[in-house]
Amino acid sequence: MNNKAFIFKNIDNLMRLKQKIGLIATFFLSNFTSIFAQESPYYQLPQNRKSGSELITMPNLNTFTITYFLAASVGIKKSFLGENAVSPSAIESSSHSEGFWDISIGQTRNDNWIYELGLAKYNSYLSTSFLALGRNPLPFRNETKQFYVPLRVKKRLWTIDKVSRSAFLNIGLGVSYLVKNQKKTAEQGRILFNQRPTPEPRDYTTLDFNMSSSSFPFAFEFITEIRGKVSERIEITAFGKSFMRPNKFLNNQFTFNYVDQSSVSFGAYEKPFSLLLGIQARLNSPKYYSYKSGVE
Repeated sequence: MNNKAFIFKNIDNLMRLKQKIGLIATFFLSNFTSIFAQESPYYQLPQNRKSGSELITMPNLNTFTITYFLAASVGIKKSFLGENAVSPSAIESSSHSEGFWDISIGQTRNDNWIYELGLAKYNSYLSTSFLALGRNPLPFRNETKQFYVPLRVKKRLWTIDKVSRSAFLNIGLGVSYLVKNQKKTAEQGRILFNQRPTPEPRDYTTLDFNMSSSSFPFAFEFITEIRGKVSERIEITAFGKSFMRPNKFLNNQFTFNYVDQSSVSFGAYEKPFSLLLGIQARLNSPKYYSYKSGVE
């Protein structure tokens, strides 16, 4: 009876020892696996590491962020006028401010470089009115509607808010390709004047007019903007642009013909520089992270 009790007691002790060894082995194996699982990405080639929306921080590993966005802009375009020669009759030329819109898609890299590709619509307007040819002014309007495809590159110049990094001053360059120039007014013609019974040599006989627009396909932008983050997904930008096109993009030219067969030509035109002011709203994607080895 004592032998049986001794045997059962030893078996019970062996079972308890086995359970303790199993628990210790399980603990060490789980920690061993966890340690190597954490370190293993470091030993992978950077191009084999998975890029995603979660940041991995490791020694000798350079990290940069990529964000994609959809943006919409609205604003005002102000053109400036020039005149060639002097009209023998009083005239008034004007080019009032016109609205524009722009939609674009793009990519932001490290909150440092921004690349945009979009579609923009501009209106251009140049009016010349003759004030002394009749009881009422005689107006001539040169109006066009243009659609451009812009490609822009912007660079962060200064971080305005260095604590939260939510406001930046950017500068940039852009080139736009003209895909459509829709003219809304007549281009050229001639107006005949009634003659007095005994005409004077310097009486007008006709007024020839030619209102043209350039077909040059490229325009260039010089950009300054203040970009602010409302949240990680929403940004608002206020911008100013210098918009450069060929001289006389819009051109109103006139010729007075006289009874004595002489003529005088003159006109008004749009200068190559226009000023654009506007705001942009931007919807960002989540941030994505890419990695490059810091060891050459």
